[in-house]
Amino acid sequence: QKYPNDDPAIINYLKTFVEKYEKGSRQKDFETAFAAQKWPEAYALGKQIVAEKPDDLTTNLRISWAGLQMALANNNTNNAEAANFSQKSIQLIESGKTPDNKPYADKDKQEHLGWLNYSLGLYNNKNNKPSEAAAAIIKSAGYESTVKNNPVTYVQLANVYEGEYGRLQEAYDATYKNKPETDESKAALLQVKNFLE
Repeated sequence: QKYPNDDPAIINYLKTFVEKYEKGSRQKDFETAFAAQKWPEAYALGKQIVAEKPDDLTTNLRISWAGLQMALANNNTNNAEAANFSQKSIQLIESGKTPDNKPYADKDKQEHLGWLNYSLGLYNNKNNKPSEAAAAIIKSAGYESTVKNNPVTYVQLANVYEGEYGRLQEAYDATYKNKPETDESKAALLQVKNFLE
């Protein structure tokens, strides 16, 4: 910046050096923040890395994990974006990508798919999308992972169902309670009953 008219070869060399240094430094800072469980910092740095390497499964998994940990701590600022990273990670795994391009042990794959789908359930629940939340949580429990064996998974699913049932029942009562039965009220009641089945 100070010497823009210097030898172009020197300028290009320095630019290349600075770019490589910044990338290496960012990667190191990301790994340090992730290891220290500084989730917001790791999340922000990871986003910068995948902007240049969007199909890097390892980084996508770490960003997804950081996003999940923030949501579990009720830091919901990045939920919508974090859901996209979880979805991207699932797509990369299903397309055959492996972490660090190494063989993918089935138990690790099952573990990753379990918590990635659970994270989608959590985000959808926080975003008032109970059907999508329930579907993702049920899917997460289908993988041989710690999610499947964690009672919190089923408590979360029960909360989703209870909340949606309550909403449907309240809507039915507000519109049709103590009123003559009609075809419309029968259909609404059927929707409430079907939710329980």
